[in-house]
Amino acid sequence: MSPARAIPFALWSIAYRAAAPQIRLLGPSATRRFLVILSAIALLLRDAEAARGLAHRLYRPRLPSPEHAQQTDVVRLPRFVSDEEIASLHRLAAAVRAESGEVERSNGLEAGSWKTVFINHRLSELLPDLHRKLFDAAHTIDSAHWGGVLLGRRSLNLRCAEYHTVLQRGGLPIERHYDYGSLVTIDLMLTDTSEFTGGQFQTLQADGEMKSYEFERGDALLFLSHKYHCVTPVRSGRRSVFVSEIWDGVERRCPCRCNDPWGPCLCRFEKLYLRHTPVAFEQIPPPLDPTESAAQD
Repeated sequence: MSPARAIPFALWSIAYRAAAPQIRLLGPSATRRFLVILSAIALLLRDAEAARGLAHRLYRPRLPSPEHAQQTDVVRLPRFVSDEEIASLHRLAAAVRAESGEVERSNGLEAGSWKTVFINHRLSELLPDLHRKLFDAAHTIDSAHWGGVLLGRRSLNLRCAEYHTVLQRGGLPIERHYDYGSLVTIDLMLTDTSEFTGGQFQTLQADGEMKSYEFERGDALLFLSHKYHCVTPVRSGRRSVFVSEIWDGVERRCPCRCNDPWGPCLCRFEKLYLRHTPVAFEQIPPPLDPTESAAQD
């Protein structure tokens, strides 16, 4: 994109991002009307590039509805990741935490009980085999169970790759929580279940019942992102999981969960990531012993 075209495109992206969260609260119909109006204004101003980008958001989201997602299965892949791959994820998370920090949240429970390191694009840079393995599994399960949700997409990438540490009294107790805007979510259990109590992954079923899933160290749980899911509070110990979301959009380079699949990154974290010099995985120091890491929290 030329500099002359980048300026108006960025202005349209700012306008969209500023208003979209409030508009979405009014429902899908209001969101569509909002995008129609913005697209019409862009065409009147002869900004065809902005109009095309807005039209793509309007006419090609192709997101499964939550109602449809509730009818689909969560698929468990036992021992999907090896001990070596789990160790590599711990190591990568420690390196990214040192560079970019981590985010603490409560999800309505105890403050600081849920900590997240946004690994995001560093996964494809530093652990490309695992990155490819996640996508291969998603495509295989999609074809077998979900009817090809990932087929015919413009550009499939990781929206986010998150390393979560959930401490005592931490959880995600929102029964109707879902990962809006993503297509497939993949959860990897990194902790032996003997090391914590509580912290069960559950989904709200179509009949209104809550279903719990077996989820052991090394397992993967794959599901459509718009399926309602939650995590019961951890009663003791610590629970580490790696969660990645696949979307139809660009791979983001900032340590957050982006809401815009195609627009330029304008968030406050981008300059931080632009300062990073990519390193080889071998240059990342090994992680702390788990007991030392626990003592730091």
